[in-house]
Amino acid sequence: MKWPPYLLQIKIINTEHSFSLWIPLFILGPIILVILLALLLIALPFIFLSFLFTWEPRWWRCISVGIPALFNMITSLPGSKIDVEHDTKRIAIVLH
Repeated sequence: MKWPPYLLQIKIINTEHSFSLWIPLFILGPIILVILLALLLIALPFIFLSFLFTWEPRWWRCISVGIPALFNMITSLPGSKIDVEHDTKRIAIVLH
């Protein structure tokens, strides 16, 4: 089973100093999920009203195809490495 990334590591390297930041995504993920759920509950009446007045069934096709594609993309991210260099500066982003 594929799992989403659990850790984000950012390294900024310069000639004078370097900086490394580790962000635990397994802690931030549930917090962001709760915030998105609250926003969905606020927007749900407006979504229902727009669906009621327009009655466009093509919305559901986009949602039913888009959500699984989004989860597939997120679970494919572990192991991704982004490395950018310019002269003596370097930024590296690694998803674990």
